[in-house]
Amino acid sequence: MGQLEVSVDKERCVASQSCITIAPKAFALGSDGKSSARAPEAEKLETLREAAEMCPTSAIVVEEGESEDEMSE
Repeated sequence: MGQLEVSVDKERCVASQSCITIAPKAFALGSDGKSSARAPEAEKLETLREAAEMCPTSAIVVEEGESEDEMSE
């Protein structure tokens, strides 16, 4: 698996907390009351994808990039 990138679009986030319910190790509420990616590597990829799919505003993006080893092949 390549490098995993998870982000939350703060403009779209409405703090429904569905991501925190689904993947509590990966997401947390920030001081602004919006979700942020905390430790996405602590959750399985399918769990992160589920959190992104269940977000009511599609504020979560889960991307798998290539690792440096894969890029050099």
